[in-house]
Amino acid sequence: MPKNNIGTLISQAIRKLWSRSDEKKQALLRARIKNEGEGKHKFLVVCERCGKQMKLGERIRPINKDGKLRKTSVGAYCVHHIEKIPKFTDLRSVGEMCVALWCPSKMLQVLCFECHREIHSKKEKN
Repeated sequence: MPKNNIGTLISQAIRKLWSRSDEKKQALLRARIKNEGEGKHKFLVVCERCGKQMKLGERIRPINKDGKLRKTSVGAYCVHHIEKIPKFTDLRSVGEMCVALWCPSKMLQVLCFECHREIHSKKEKN
């Protein structure tokens, strides 16, 4: 198996483990509010940047750069690491990646898809 495929598999496995972490759950609990409006959802998730309210588990179909609707849906909100997560380069970088991923929940932000996209597009330009 080529080196790149192994690195991708290891990265994916680490991120999947992190997706079930207590730190991520604490960040989501912090951004959750009780739904006072109508509907079957008891709770809403609030973007910590713009204040947009979303249903738990809500999915959206964002618009691509070419102006067309994306074919697949994505989560309406995501948990964003304030500090940059280092890329997997070799087995020595696994430790750095894990330390950065499992940061305290105060170093995580729950953001709507639009705010998250905006933050990452600014980082790519810099």
